[in-house]
Amino acid sequence: MISSACLVAAVSPVPAAVLKQIPAQTVKIGDLEELEKNAAAKQAELIIGNSHAAESARRLGVPLLRAGFPQYDLLGGYQRTWIGYRGMRQALFDLANLLEGQDRHEIKPYRSIYKQKFTAKYPDEADNHGIATSSALG
Repeated sequence: MISSACLVAAVSPVPAAVLKQIPAQTVKIGDLEELEKNAAAKQAELIIGNSHAAESARRLGVPLLRAGFPQYDLLGGYQRTWIGYRGMRQALFDLANLLEGQDRHEIKPYRSIYKQKFTAKYPDEADNHGIATSSALG
């Protein structure tokens, strides 16, 4: 479950006044190499970028949410809606699904020492946890 997000690395290829509105401590002017170095240093868990960022994401071992142009490895990706309720809802679902597939070192569920154990009547049932198989049915 995603509880909060923090922007750890922002890179732009050109300086622009709108970059002052980005909620990051700094926005570096550079290229994907600069993004990759900053993302690695700050242990980014996800990259948002166009298809050119795919190799950086692969090297860092993090998922890539494709945004912008070009998107040559995702059919119709450039037509994705990003604004409004529908766009933001879909972006949150996409982010959650990308992060769900990652090993996030979460705490494993607690298993009580008093948990009842399954006991099988027939030897074939022991591996299937109560699911009847053709050999168990006769």
